[in-house]
Amino acid sequence: MNEKIYLKDIFRFNELLSQSEYKGYRIKLRFNKNWDDYSFVDDYISGSEDFLPWILSNGSDKKSRNRRNEIQFQFIEVEYHRWLFVGAYLIKETNSQIKQVTYGNHHVKFALAERLKEYDKFIEKVLVNHTNTGQSWFYVNPKIIESVVVESVSSISYFNQTSHFPGYENISFSYQELKEKLVE
Repeated sequence: MNEKIYLKDIFRFNELLSQSEYKGYRIKLRFNKNWDDYSFVDDYISGSEDFLPWILSNGSDKKSRNRRNEIQFQFIEVEYHRWLFVGAYLIKETNSQIKQVTYGNHHVKFALAERLKEYDKFIEKVLVNHTNTGQSWFYVNPKIIESVVVESVSSISYFNQTSHFPGYENISFSYQELKEKLVE
């Protein structure tokens, strides 16, 4: 029997939104993909002060990617189409914060947000299998949100898991893959 486990079943989105303090709120899933030579994974692992502003960033100045009364579940791509949960945030103010970030040496507008601590137990432990559609990397459509499949749930951090090392003579990693493996 190969039954899928869905993210909605673990995070209980409907139960969360039924709480009186979240009446009128919406769920947003944000899948933060590395771009150019910027790595969300590297910033996350290193504890960079730039990480939170980037994942809560406005993005384009033309259209905000944040909205008040929104609960964002943040993921970073750690493997091809494999996304690691890194936190849930209640958006308090849209794009009211500004930080000069190291990458690109410019200012990033981002949301004032409160981390929902009840989801901390899942940080670095829930891995989902998801393919972004087109140019999209955030989703509010309930049909999409309800279809996200959980790849694994671990009792330990994804970054503390070890993989079997096949021996130097048997590896054929690219420089980038090897760099990522060494960081783990």
